[in-house]
Amino acid sequence: MKIIKVIFIVLIFITIIELGYYFSLQYINKPKNDSIQDNQTPTRYETINAVHPDFYKYTQGLVTTKKNTLGKVLLVIQNEGEIVEIDPDGNQGPKADRFPFGLKIKSEDNPEGDWNHIAKDFLKKTKVYLVKNNIETLVDLSDIKIGNYVILQDMSNMAYSPKDPKHMDAFIIKIISKNN
Repeated sequence: MKIIKVIFIVLIFITIIELGYYFSLQYINKPKNDSIQDNQTPTRYETINAVHPDFYKYTQGLVTTKKNTLGKVLLVIQNEGEIVEIDPDGNQGPKADRFPFGLKIKSEDNPEGDWNHIAKDFLKKTKVYLVKNNIETLVDLSDIKIGNYVILQDMSNMAYSPKDPKHMDAFIIKIISKNN
């Protein structure tokens, strides 16, 4: 019976120490501000950055981080190949009312070709460029012809659901001129 009392007292003592440690971690070191930048301790020596300085020039504002919440993250999906079929009315797609425009593109990896449909909400965010001698000229969607070699860039904001119109940041079609 004495052994059970001693074990019980030791377990209570250990529980009190664990609770004290838990509460000290929760409430004593609480930051004054939620911003990650304000919570970081400055280093003693100058930090050498492994990322090229131009990276910050081009990506500034793409990712906003505050307490592990992503404000904007762009996912760019690039597809390139030759256009074998154009669907200007959306008749080829599974849901023609949602996809009013489509391109069937074949490449070395996929000689049969795949359909790339543009949703009705994203059609107004679509830009078409003609690339000739490394100069991009803005053209119309109707300038796309069968046999053109194109590069499609689908830029999606991953902070939003795919059903949200804010999800599509841009859809860029680059027609590569054969005279390059």
